[in-house]
Amino acid sequence: MEFVKCEVVGQSFMLHQIRKMIGMAVAIMRNCAPESLIDKALQQDVNINVPTAPEVGLYLDECFFTSYNQKWKDHEELSMKAYEKEAEEFKMKYIYSHIASTEQKEGTVALWLHSLNHRNYPDLHVINEEAIPDNKSADPKEAITDNKSADPKDAITDNKGADLEEHITDNNPVVVTQ
Repeated sequence: MEFVKCEVVGQSFMLHQIRKMIGMAVAIMRNCAPESLIDKALQQDVNINVPTAPEVGLYLDECFFTSYNQKWKDHEELSMKAYEKEAEEFKMKYIYSHIASTEQKEGTVALWLHSLNHRNYPDLHVINEEAIPDNKSADPKEAITDNKSADPKDAITDNKGADLEEHITDNNPVVVTQ
């Protein structure tokens, strides 16, 4: 199994917002959607069915207390910096191995990747303004596309024998795809 780390920094996310952001990024990277769909999806009054990535591998890595620390400058800084080493060891020992074993057993991400196509997400075809009128989903028969749909069978490989330690490093630790 191979792992890709994606870090999202922000506050007050909406329900499934991060999963939809990752889903859109994966769809684009797998050539299931054109990059131009991002601009269209972010327009006001446009409703596009964006793939929701599975929750496998999604976890809160770190809390930032920037506002609190700025407001209470005269107090000791609230931070987890003193525990960085222990937190990293915990992630390596428990979190990453749990993510990998869960995916290996259940295949949730692999199944989702297999379903990531134009039949299940017809809005992924859209690259022009006329294809998705405001507040309506695209008609896949009328959508214009400039990308080639990747065969999902080619993307799913059997790496069950892969050594977990080989793929989990500081540069490459979080499961997003198989």
